[in-house]
Amino acid sequence: MTYHNALSTSDVSQMFDVDERRVLAWINSGKLKAEKVDGVYQISEKELRHSIKKYLFKAWSAGKTHQQVLNMAKKIKRGRALDIGAGPGAMSNDLKSIGFAVTACDLIPELFCVDDIECNKVDINNGLSIYDSNLFDLVTCLDVIEHIKNQFYLVSEINRILKQGGHAIFTSPNIGTV
Repeated sequence: MTYHNALSTSDVSQMFDVDERRVLAWINSGKLKAEKVDGVYQISEKELRHSIKKYLFKAWSAGKTHQQVLNMAKKIKRGRALDIGAGPGAMSNDLKSIGFAVTACDLIPELFCVDDIECNKVDINNGLSIYDSNLFDLVTCLDVIEHIKNQFYLVSEINRILKQGGHAIFTSPNIGTV
């Protein structure tokens, strides 16, 4: 069987910024189902979304940084939240579970796995013009800012879309790249 909209192990490794060997390990461990066609693994988008939900959500949600951000968010008055660079949606899902009305955005929204939260396709290098000013009470930007060409522009855009007194939470695995 050949999948429609199939992804290669190389495609998946680029999406998650991991070595292709890690993707092959996921396949070999049974955490990601793939079919080998002409010597190349094919992974359906549906299977990828299923595996992300089943295995990766738990890993990301259990991470120390994720928990610290969630603890900070719990201290903020509930309202509208934007999760920038949402990936599969682990933080979006947790923000919703504590009472925020969540919107998400990502460069690859097809990987977003939370069915009842909207995820918009946005290249944040070009700004956040799809969002009105003074719209959000909370903006999260987790492990994203180090990938942006102009971090100052992103921060100014986040300031624009935050309501007066709103909160922004940034994380970066390597502060030296910001």
